[in-house]
Amino acid sequence: MDISVVVIVGLGVVALAAMFFVRLDAPRFSQAAAIERINGDFYRNKLQAQPHVLVDVRTPGEYRGGHLPGAVNWPLPALREHLSELTPGVPVIVYCASGSRSQSAALFLSGQGIAPVYNLGGIGAWQAQGLPVERG
Repeated sequence: MDISVVVIVGLGVVALAAMFFVRLDAPRFSQAAAIERINGDFYRNKLQAQPHVLVDVRTPGEYRGGHLPGAVNWPLPALREHLSELTPGVPVIVYCASGSRSQSAALFLSGQGIAPVYNLGGIGAWQAQGLPVERG
């Protein structure tokens, strides 16, 4: 067998192994660094008055139980389906119940090239500040 064939086959095996172990849509560190964790005061004072998309990544049942005014409900598992609804350069603010799902959502969006992305954390902190919540 010719040595060039062995080298080409070897490189193919290495490339396949790399694709198996590395997710191609995983966020890069430079993108993840662009995610800023914010609180309710920052949102209300700096972002709420400008164009933005406020995304509740909880389940529809959680959303109906209480959500931030103006929020859209894009559950984390279905977030990819809504990428085309985002406008480049328009801030995206994500939140959930405690901050875990919103962090995952922020990392995903950042990894898709969406910027800026802000993680508002959990609705519980919003409610603890006495800020408004809508039902339904």
